[in-house]
Order: sequence, then structure tokens, then C-alpha cells
Amino acid sequence: MSRDLPTKLVFYPLLAAMTLVRKPLFWLAIVLGCAIWWFQQREQAEAIEDSHALMEETISQTPMPLIEAVATPAIPGVPVKEGDSTEAKEFTFPPDFTEAVLARFRMQEKRETTSWEELRTSGVVSNVPAPPVGFKFVFDAEFGLLEMVRE
Repeated sequence: MSRDLPTKLVFYPLLAAMTLVRKPLFWLAIVLGCAIWWFQQREQAEAIEDSHALMEETISQTPMPLIEAVATPAIPGVPVKEGDSTEAKEFTFPPDFTEAVLARFRMQEKRETTSWEELRTSGVVSNVPAPPVGFKFVFDAEFGLLEMVRE
């Protein structure tokens, strides 16, 4: 019986296929299926072309806004724009700078920092100039922010 199983698995599907091939209805179903598939592919391609054309039309008609420089924090004694005051203001250091300082401290000390004093004494921020008179640097460990605030 086990020898008959492979023969049946091959022979019966082959016999069924040969029987179907001789029927005109089988070929009609194949042709109809191919036609439906072809029309769907054609409609899909046209829809894609239409969406590309619409996108190109929309992009060319949309006015591009002028790109202006992002406002940078005021550095004491240096005006941001001509005519601006050179008075020192409170500001937060840029996130990239803060992340770099904290990563350097972590690598050097193998722990997290809790204050500006730790950053200063470790030498991680040795290139940062002293704050102007009436201001101090503060590290907010909860939010991970380096700030210059009024004393």
C-alpha cells in the first residue's frame, strides 16, 4: 500500500489536469483570468502615473517658504543680529552640546553627573568660558539640561 501512495499522488492530479485541458470551459476560464489580471495591472499603473503627475503638479505650485536661520542663544557680548543688544540673557545650551558633554563625562568617570561643579572639576567643560557677572551655569539632572541662569 505504501508503494501505491506516490503513484496516486502523481497520477491522479496528472489525470485531472489532462481531463481539464481537454475542456473548452477550462481554457475560457484561463483566458478570462489572464484578461482580468492584465486589466487590473493596467489600471494600477495608470493610477500610479496619475498620482505621480498630481504630486509633480502640487510640488511645482506650492510656494517654498524662506528658510531662516534658527535663533541661537545670545552669547554675552556678541549680538545675534546687527542692532541687537549685547546684554547677556539666560539660555539653555544646545542639546547636541549637552549630549556630547554628558557622554564624555560618562566615559571618563563611569557614572552619571549630578551638577555643573562635577562637570567643571572633571575637566569635561574646560573649553566653556566662565559665565558673565551675575550669571551661573547650572546642570538640571532631571531633564539633562545645561543652562546659564541669573544668580
